[in-house]
Amino acid sequence: MKKFFGVALLGFMLMASVFLTLQAEEDIIDLYPYDQEACLLDLPACTNLRVGSSFWTLSYHNHRYHVVRGGARYAVNFEDLNADGFISANEMGSLSYNAFASLIINDTDEYMILSTLNARTDLTTVVHRIYTYFDADGVLQMFEDHIHQYYIFNEGDLEAPEWRLATQAEVDAYVAAPADEKPATTRFTHIRMALDDVDPKGYVLEPIKYLQWVRQDIDTAEAPVEDWSLIINGDPDFVHIPAGWTVFSFGTLDRSTAYAKHVDFIKSLPKAMIDEAVEPMELAYAHQPAVFADLGLLDDDLATPGVQIVVDYQDVFELETVVSASWRNMFDADGKIINKVEMLDYIVEISQNGVVLETIEYTYDAGVYTPSGPVTVVDTDSFGAGYVATFKVETPLGVETTATAEIVVGVMPPKFSGVTNRYVTEGTPVNVLAGITADDGYGNDMTAEIEVTLPNGFNPYAPKPGVYDIHLQFIHNIFIPGEDANVNFNGVVKPLDRNVAYNGTVNINGYHKPAVWDDLTNFRGSTTSWGSVVIVVGSEGTMTEKYDRYTWG
Repeated sequence: MKKFFGVALLGFMLMASVFLTLQAEEDIIDLYPYDQEACLLDLPACTNLRVGSSFWTLSYHNHRYHVVRGGARYAVNFEDLNADGFISANEMGSLSYNAFASLIINDTDEYMILSTLNARTDLTTVVHRIYTYFDADGVLQMFEDHIHQYYIFNEGDLEAPEWRLATQAEVDAYVAAPADEKPATTRFTHIRMALDDVDPKGYVLEPIKYLQWVRQDIDTAEAPVEDWSLIINGDPDFVHIPAGWTVFSFGTLDRSTAYAKHVDFIKSLPKAMIDEAVEPMELAYAHQPAVFADLGLLDDDLATPGVQIVVDYQDVFELETVVSASWRNMFDADGKIINKVEMLDYIVEISQNGVVLETIEYTYDAGVYTPSGPVTVVDTDSFGAGYVATFKVETPLGVETTATAEIVVGVMPPKFSGVTNRYVTEGTPVNVLAGITADDGYGNDMTAEIEVTLPNGFNPYAPKPGVYDIHLQFIHNIFIPGEDANVNFNGVVKPLDRNVAYNGTVNINGYHKPAVWDDLTNFRGSTTSWGSVVIVVGSEGTMTEKYDRYTWG
């Protein structure tokens, strides 16, 4: 009886954002890409392609399939551009990773038919050979598999077949029979199976050809397309999706023998769809936090991890409004899929030493962010001062995202890394600098220059019980514009005229004062003579080379 997909089913609504968990969590078998959760989560532990997640899961028959990134498509986004009444491959978007399952959700009020030019290959780029169709209540209404084989039995004849799933006794009889004496009533083959409330057994079934969607026992060269299936009206290559329904098809790796859990799930579906004890399918979407974009445009020091905003000394500081915040809103207020990226307002907190000094609100409207006011607490007269700008945004669901940027005046401040509270066993020697490093703010290592001050009573070779504060420091010399400059060499301090003798072209011997270069351009043009002394100093302030024209040493 050809009644399946004959009329559109209206009035159903898929509430994908809210669902009731009826299955105990420990009973669920999770189906991940490559059978590795790390590949879904895009983690380094993945030993195959890190495909990422679409944040959709489909749970059915004690299994939960995790749909990969780009694997979910929504009928609300489909558009019949040529107005032919069908949705073709170029009118619905493509899959990012076609070797895994495709999820198509039609929670619109329209009955949709996906057309194809090559037996559905164009709908998934690489053909999916197993399709499942769930109605708005999560009931598995139809199953198609033209690659795996199932035992079926014909209670009718070839002219009026009445196929059903074979009983175990019928399977055993078929398997036991010699190859040339197999009962004609039983087949081990590919199937299309659909629920039917008129048929006494509750479903209809037809054998289909290997790697084709048409039924067996039909010559497509002679028969009209309407006869190519006894279940589907019209061309069985086309995919019918009534309003409120979900179509879930399986990719090449889902049916690979390398992933037995996936294959076992697929092969269990024909019996599951007629088992009244099997709970309906559940779709769930995990809403994602908002994201900031273009924060890196504020970064003035690409060599250092993180975002570093360097403010010119004694200049006016303005925080550029190049950063945007957005989130993907999957549902409207009625639970209908809209799948839209929406821009969000955000705030920036300016803090110093953990204390918030100022909060600026950034309001989005018509493509532009407008701040509630300027940043006023950054003191650009304080050379080397450091602040933290914390960007905060919250989705309409209350999920917060934060990102930070360092603000420094004039130069990146030197910093320690790895300084944390430590716990040691009494009497066990401890290296107080273990795991601690220092750099000049630009990634140049200063760890060797760390000076450690131990408190009275603390013996690092045999520590006794107690709480001890360990003080660490290192000195990094920098030039501060507008301040007096001096050269300190082995305790002898000499003034430095930066206008003349800092990266200047001078007669070293005739100048009779210290001169400093950190750029060799002008140093190469400077002159020396008998009596000149040139020393090379490393970033940590230690002399590494000396050229003395007094002694030529």
